[in-house]
Amino acid sequence: MPYCEAIVLEGLRFFMSNTFGIPHRALRDTTLCGYTIPKDTMVVASFFGMCRDPETYADPDKFEPMHFLENGKVTIPDQYAPFGVGKRRCMGEMMARSNLFLFLTTLFQNFRIYVPEGLPPPPEDPIDGATPSVRQYKAVITYR
Repeated sequence: MPYCEAIVLEGLRFFMSNTFGIPHRALRDTTLCGYTIPKDTMVVASFFGMCRDPETYADPDKFEPMHFLENGKVTIPDQYAPFGVGKRRCMGEMMARSNLFLFLTTLFQNFRIYVPEGLPPPPEDPIDGATPSVRQYKAVITYR
């Protein structure tokens, strides 16, 4: 089951990193990580930068659920933020992660999903947008 949870976490990291966060405004002059941010500056979180950081994720441009497993246990780095950051972080995060986990484990338990021999594998680059989506590909789904 930890591997299934890691698949969900990696899917969110890999595909949701193409979105932007809700813009915020600096209420006063401040310094963050050595950068000066003047009052009234619009600040937008870079999910791509957080979710594709090579210091946090080995080979960050590759879909790899092992990014979230350490000694067989799920570990989530502080930089993991596909649902936003701060007090305006998506309040539906736990429900979304739980639903994705239940959906995927049920799907994997009951069906075999594969790309027919001779056809290309699914492309890993999503279609950009407010809600990224998977590019079309051909697959076969059979009952187990």
